[in-house]
Amino acid sequence: MAGGCMRRNLSPWPHPDGPATRDKEHEMSRYERRNYFESLVTMRLAYEVLDEADRTAVITIDEVIAWAVRELEAAHASGPKPRVEP
Repeated sequence: MAGGCMRRNLSPWPHPDGPATRDKEHEMSRYERRNYFESLVTMRLAYEVLDEADRTAVITIDEVIAWAVRELEAAHASGPKPRVEP
């Protein structure tokens, strides 16, 4: 779509235009673009008021992998989650 803003909907919640459109691209309406822009501006302003130490973090790839392994093992150890029907 020439000139249109596209956004991937990765939310687990249904899209207001109909059934769940997870992992599908759709053209953003004027209203959606404005809301998206406003949320980005709000987030940027929130980060501006943080102390420098709060805005930077360093984590190595090895630390991320170790963290992910712990999280996955903990999730596996707790067993399957009960499925909730809508």
